[in-house]
Amino acid sequence: MIGQITPLVQAASKKSWVQAVVAHWCGAIGSAALLGLALGALGTALSVTRWQTAAILIVAAVFLFCAFREADITTCPVPSLRRQTPKKFMCAFGPIWGPFAWGLELGQGWTTSIEYVGYYAVVLWAFLLGGSFQGAVVLAIFGLGRGLPILLAGLPRNATAAGPLAAGYETHHSAIQTANVLALAFVGSFLAAAGLML
Repeated sequence: MIGQITPLVQAASKKSWVQAVVAHWCGAIGSAALLGLALGALGTALSVTRWQTAAILIVAAVFLFCAFREADITTCPVPSLRRQTPKKFMCAFGPIWGPFAWGLELGQGWTTSIEYVGYYAVVLWAFLLGGSFQGAVVLAIFGLGRGLPILLAGLPRNATAAGPLAAGYETHHSAIQTANVLALAFVGSFLAAAGLML
């Protein structure tokens, strides 16, 4: 998908690419926020916040598990669909609505193959620790993150899926993975400490 949107920088214009990125972000953030809103509302309806300490410790444990999984300390399989967002979106919906449709699907997270295991921790946080608003905000940030690679991939001059873009991902993969591990471990540790002090 990144390779489908990024070449617009060369094939059309920087303006077309910016429009595609903004459309993709709008779809991803809006879709993720709606998922968070629904999860938060469901958690509130089920009164899961009654067990605040247990909920915090469960979410903390999942964050720490995700940190171990991201660091390849454990290879425990996680549930995930084995599918990708259809490439036909660009043909069916055009250069603006196509990226928007991609964003709508990717913002949900669960409808495609889950590459970032921290998704499970974020979804659980939205369900167990917050109401509708907090759930929407937490998942909207996830949606924002889903769109970030498309923005970063198209910023360099002559960025294409086969050129600097492909090489850049290989070069920076380790640094990105380390940042993910540290972020997951930090949030998990913070929540664990907070839960134990309640």
